[in-house]
Amino acid sequence: MNPLTQKLPSTLAVSGKKYRVITDFRYWLQINEVIMGHTRDDIGALIEGLFMEEVPESTDAAELMQQIGWFLRCGEQLHAQTSKQKETFSYTADADYIIAAFQEFYGIDLMSIDDLHWWRFNILLNAMSGDSELKERVRFRNIKLSDIKDSKQRRQIKRIQRMIALPHAPIDDTDIGAALW
Repeated sequence: MNPLTQKLPSTLAVSGKKYRVITDFRYWLQINEVIMGHTRDDIGALIEGLFMEEVPESTDAAELMQQIGWFLRCGEQLHAQTSKQKETFSYTADADYIIAAFQEFYGIDLMSIDDLHWWRFNILLNAMSGDSELKERVRFRNIKLSDIKDSKQRRQIKRIQRMIALPHAPIDDTDIGAALW
């Protein structure tokens, strides 16, 4: 899907039927937090509250899970991973930096905006300037210490990485399925 030529989606298709859903980034962040294991919110209640009118039948659970994953990934396909990738970003741990960066770079106050589509939120987040503190934190988390030859610089980067380390490991589709069902 090209967001320049098509409207951002506002429905999930389950068993050939489209169901209107809440698209605001806050709601999808809540769903993401449950899936990532960062909160103990009731995923069933979140999913039921996600739908604007009617909720798909529970017999469509597998397809519904796939559609929720698709929406969370902003339409991106899952890519096969040979091993777990190092997690370098967290909506929870980096929340302050996300809020500040949106304010600084886009003039968007995430704390008071009425509605911001989940996909637009992620488009803006991904396109953010490398000059932001948020992008700097991600950049430091991505540095492989083994690639740093200078021992003093390696120690300094290792110290920074410890200070900004994320508390949780990344998840895969099995983890998403377990959290949802």
